[in-house]
Amino acid sequence: MQTSQDLYIPTGKTVYLHLKSSDVIHSFWVPALAGKIDANTENTNTMKLQADEEGVYWGKCAEFCGDSHSLMDFKVIAVSPDKYDKWIKDMKNFKPDQKPETAAAQEGKDLFKDKNCMGCHAIGSSPIQTAPNLTDFGNRTKLAGVKEPTKENIMKWIQDPESMKPGNKMTGKYPSVSKDEAEKLAEYLMQLKPSDVTPKSVSK
Repeated sequence: MQTSQDLYIPTGKTVYLHLKSSDVIHSFWVPALAGKIDANTENTNTMKLQADEEGVYWGKCAEFCGDSHSLMDFKVIAVSPDKYDKWIKDMKNFKPDQKPETAAAQEGKDLFKDKNCMGCHAIGSSPIQTAPNLTDFGNRTKLAGVKEPTKENIMKWIQDPESMKPGNKMTGKYPSVSKDEAEKLAEYLMQLKPSDVTPKSVSK
């Protein structure tokens, strides 16, 4: 099972993380749950987390890692063990080839293949992946780590990612996308919701 940006964990249990970077040195830091630990390219570092209350715990990269370092946010989402088990089951049962709910989303799904988005992103599990996994994209509360995931923002991100997050790895990696195409891609991505157990409360 693969996810990106959001790490789901069960409350009341110790969770061990094995961290390794795919590009440069980062520093994994969730202030409300634990101290910092580096994510290096040449070795794996291990740390543990435990959240006793449900909530969304905000994390940051604490090591300068490039142009968008200040925008490199992520979340640890703590849910009850029952909800966590449901999340695991829903994620495992999710089928990437299932038919989207609307015709526009189906066109977006077709565009996702035609524009070679799958050359970098995965939906479902994939051994080859150079960009964030998008399986649970529809449940994310942030786009590109920092923006609200509205349709308008998703369209802007697809058409001009550099204007939203300088130094990102998406810029220039695929053919140009029209406004109509971006809207259909956004429709498709917003429907990717294998499970919805995210608590509404936010911890920092």
